[in-house]
Amino acid sequence: MTEKLKGRNSKWAPFIDILPATYDKVVLWSDEELDELQDQVKKQDMIHGRAEQVGTHQSFLNLMKENDIHIKGMDDLKLYQWAQAATGTRCFQVNDTIEYALVPFADLLNHHPESPVRWKERDGTYIMFADGGGFERGTQVFNNYGGEQR
Repeated sequence: MTEKLKGRNSKWAPFIDILPATYDKVVLWSDEELDELQDQVKKQDMIHGRAEQVGTHQSFLNLMKENDIHIKGMDDLKLYQWAQAATGTRCFQVNDTIEYALVPFADLLNHHPESPVRWKERDGTYIMFADGGGFERGTQVFNNYGGEQR
């Protein structure tokens, strides 16, 4: 959220620029859109999910306040929902040390179920994605969204 708020001054601006401006997630639908759902159980799940998201955002704001952290714009629920959707759709599980991480541009890789992917963390400062099978220059590098090959 802080990097998006920095705009062009963020070192992550090129990555943020390629992310969707909005996400069409059911939990973000308006009441009118939710009324269109035929499945009342799913509708109630989404209403609950939306309320939970608002509560999580408020907890986040409370934590910032308790720690005397003041960043203009962090109270924007729409920005929080965008950030949650952006991270939720692009995080990779790396290893036991770094549970989840955003890896810019790795989310652009196509899936191949037999790609022998390895994720490696180095000194807690960067993450390396390795295709254990190797690849020729000019060929496509694939990810395996089914999880790391062990």
